[in-house]
Amino acid sequence: MFAKRRFEFDDGHSSKFWEIDLKANRQTVRYGKLGTAGRIMEKRFSSKEAARAAVAKLIREKLKKGYREVTRAPTKNKPTSRRARATTSGTVRRASNSPLPARLLDEAIYREAGNKGARVNQRRELPRSVKRCPDFIAEFYENIVWPKGKVFDAIIGDNELYSVSFEGPVQEVPHEIVQVIAGCKGKDLFGVGSQEGGNKILLLDGNDKNMSDPTVYEVDHHPEPGDRLEKYCKLSKFLRCLEN
Repeated sequence: MFAKRRFEFDDGHSSKFWEIDLKANRQTVRYGKLGTAGRIMEKRFSSKEAARAAVAKLIREKLKKGYREVTRAPTKNKPTSRRARATTSGTVRRASNSPLPARLLDEAIYREAGNKGARVNQRRELPRSVKRCPDFIAEFYENIVWPKGKVFDAIIGDNELYSVSFEGPVQEVPHEIVQVIAGCKGKDLFGVGSQEGGNKILLLDGNDKNMSDPTVYEVDHHPEPGDRLEKYCKLSKFLRCLEN
């Protein structure tokens, strides 16, 4: 039987906790600032084995970021339940003056971004409007800053892309939009860029199993029922194909 585990992080600027529990194939995460009740997110997996593997992976990620495991949490405060769609990589909002966490994204992504003029290893916060964002997608926004007004063209397979930009903020794709796009089942999409002057949105999937080098997708900014999700390639290759 899995016993609930609690981890805490305190670097002098940010103090927070993260708890995880597993019952059969249901994973429950509670997180927040130390001294608060925190928030709860739940996720169900297809099997007990898949759930255990996901929990182990999450714990490894937290330890890499500097969390330390502590004793069982006090039970006097019951958390305010706020069930939300969860991703296996969690939700982040880090202070700009906190230490850089261990990288989740592949070094090739940083290298290709730097070759295209982006400033890497930066430390900017997610916009306040972003309520939820997987760690690896947040990392792409927080640690890689693109020059203002910089746009690119690219040829990827049989596709020609124009005016590609990563200047805008991360945006969670609303569920009602995902519902009308074919090919989105099981995906948790976040906008990370655009092309054609914003007419098309470049996306990453928060449920991508390859968090180190996720696949880039695209959809019309104003999709209509029946529109399909366009799949391109891995993010590192996508960046390598960009041309000024």
